[in-house]
Amino acid sequence: RKKCTVQGGFPSKKDIHVLLGFRNTGEASLNVTHIAGSLRVPGQGSFYVANFTERAYNAVVEPGKEASILYSFSLDSQLAGHDCNVELAVFYQDSEELFSTTFFNSTVQVLDPVGVIDTKLIFMYLTVLSVLFFATYTSLHASGTSFPAATTLFKKTLPAILKKNKEAGFYSHHRVDEWLKGTAWTPHAVKRK
Repeated sequence: RKKCTVQGGFPSKKDIHVLLGFRNTGEASLNVTHIAGSLRVPGQGSFYVANFTERAYNAVVEPGKEASILYSFSLDSQLAGHDCNVELAVFYQDSEELFSTTFFNSTVQVLDPVGVIDTKLIFMYLTVLSVLFFATYTSLHASGTSFPAATTLFKKTLPAILKKNKEAGFYSHHRVDEWLKGTAWTPHAVKRK
């Protein structure tokens, strides 16, 4: 029996394939009935997080022979970022007794799903950016400072647009910039010397 180790962790929401090498060193035929697994909290062997599907095989392995058996399972994506203890056991029998051997028992890190966009992370970044923008705008507005580039651009382009539209016959019955009265964008007459 060789010790299995996992480096890096297991990805969530993806099939994980385990290939068990089963060798019969006894004198009687063994019937590999099934493989089962479980996910537990590290250090608390009695606290189960999940049980994996039990797979029936019923593969007879003659004395001195070997068999390779594939077992697949997957981990839930909500476990990503946590360490969990994965235990996998093979169950087999001869004509008289039932046996089980735990062939994998190790604490592994559950990784984020591969190739999936994390909407929670995107939402968090957008929220942080919104709060920063609001804080910057509020502090500039409270200090009486505005955005000079935007103000200059707006004050230069708006009159040109209004003049062009007025010449085209638009807005002849009222002033276009009435809605700006009483705001920071109120157009002021430019005094020339």
